[in-house]
Amino acid sequence: MARKSRKNITTMPDIASNLLKTAVYIRLSVEDNKNRGNSVDTQKQIIENFIAITPELEIYDSYIDNGLTGRNFDRPEFNRMLDDIEKGRIQCVVVKDLSRLGRNSISTGYYVEKHFPLRGVRFIAVNDNFDTANDFNNGSGIILPLKNMINEAYSMDIAKKIKAQQQQAMREGQFVGARPPYGYKKSPEDCHKLVIDEVTAPVVKRIFEMSSEGVGLAPICRALNEDNILPPSQYAQSQGIISHKNLLGNGNWQTRTLMKILSSEVYMGDLVQGKSKSVNRKQMPNSEDKWIIVKDTHEPIIDRALFAKVQEIRAEKSEKKSGEWTENIFKGKIVCGYCGKNLHRQRVPRARDIIYIFHCISNTRIAKGSCDGHIYFKEDDLKQAIIKVIDVQSDILLGKNIRLQHKYKAFEKQMFETDKELLAIAKEVEKNQKYLKTLYENLVLGIIDLSEYKEMKSGYEVKIEQGRQKHFEITSKKESLNQQIGQFDALTNEVNSIHSTKQLNREIIEKLIERIVVKDDNSIDIIFTFQNAFPLVEEVLSNGK
Repeated sequence: MARKSRKNITTMPDIASNLLKTAVYIRLSVEDNKNRGNSVDTQKQIIENFIAITPELEIYDSYIDNGLTGRNFDRPEFNRMLDDIEKGRIQCVVVKDLSRLGRNSISTGYYVEKHFPLRGVRFIAVNDNFDTANDFNNGSGIILPLKNMINEAYSMDIAKKIKAQQQQAMREGQFVGARPPYGYKKSPEDCHKLVIDEVTAPVVKRIFEMSSEGVGLAPICRALNEDNILPPSQYAQSQGIISHKNLLGNGNWQTRTLMKILSSEVYMGDLVQGKSKSVNRKQMPNSEDKWIIVKDTHEPIIDRALFAKVQEIRAEKSEKKSGEWTENIFKGKIVCGYCGKNLHRQRVPRARDIIYIFHCISNTRIAKGSCDGHIYFKEDDLKQAIIKVIDVQSDILLGKNIRLQHKYKAFEKQMFETDKELLAIAKEVEKNQKYLKTLYENLVLGIIDLSEYKEMKSGYEVKIEQGRQKHFEITSKKESLNQQIGQFDALTNEVNSIHSTKQLNREIIEKLIERIVVKDDNSIDIIFTFQNAFPLVEEVLSNGK
């Protein structure tokens, strides 16, 4: 067969590849687990079968949010998909139905009618026969909002029913928590009933007995730690009840853990539930009149007389310690330079005034010999030491800022050259997109065969993707540099104001300081939040650009 001439190959308007890079989006909430039609596998199969018979679609990636509600759009995989859309990697999003995208009518409508179209992204809901490329769907102002409102109403109705069922179960004396309290376990026959844990119940009884004898929280902590008794979170992990590292704590008994145990009525055999409520997906304390209390629902670990005695002793100690405390502006920031634990802030009344000191309590609360240091640092002395370090940082930052201002003309020239490079890349991508479309037209016309088309198409697609990636990287670096210069200037002004006023507060500490390490000789080492935070600014200063 004679080879056809290629001289008629022509360029076409700026149109991307014929195949649309498509995102497969799947969401499964907790309540959907009971519906097999909404399972992850089912959703994936429906979407992939649809794409297989739709020639213009090509799967780019799958994004699966498992166990997440449709009323909240802050989902990890959904956010990753949005990020890929912003980077130009996706031209189409396909879901099983509109409810998989979301059950919030306003937000779902925003993404389908505003966010996706503005970015040139087609949206398809397979089972709803909804496609933004369809003129009927695009022109209808009724169908999409109506479906979204139905989905939202369904979600709210399910949430209300679940809440009502839980409250009724609480009133009936059923335990509805995810994890049993320390000292108990869930009955193998009924997960809503608590039974004695033979391993941990004696520990609970020991804690109450020591407290009733006037032993303080710190000595109780140390005794339990020295006896190598697992604290509640570690014990729960050993039983397979929890696994997430954020729930495990530091592996030692803490005074706040003891306070929680010593104040819990559950150890008298009573259930007190409903202490918290969900507000905007966050747990908030509930007023006491909303608590649901049911007595004698399970076997007690201690008797009521012992519980009452402990509460009386703790109330007396609390009254003796009463008094106004100033704000701890260093909370969570100051650590021991020997054992790495947070230093304890203590209020010390004196004849004429009250002072605050920081000291390490590892030897008194964890175990003797657990820390080699003996830190005792007055808070006022600590503040003065920190201000001296900040004064040094102020001089360094001010010097760098002055150098940066002197090099501003060179910086502007650099930005001009960057803009020229970005323009050249954009033109190159545009040219390759035109060639790619021309390639498809010539395949249809028979000027080139399928194997030639595939080979040349692959080459152009690689060039387009490389161009887009380079454009994205340069643009990101340019935006980051501009942002860092603005932040660096603001930081210099803020640190300089501390240098002038010699005043510290919680907001400043939170913003500027990551950690303060203290040692016996009252030496401090400060790790600032802005250390290594401005690499592009440092690059400009070091290169002289």
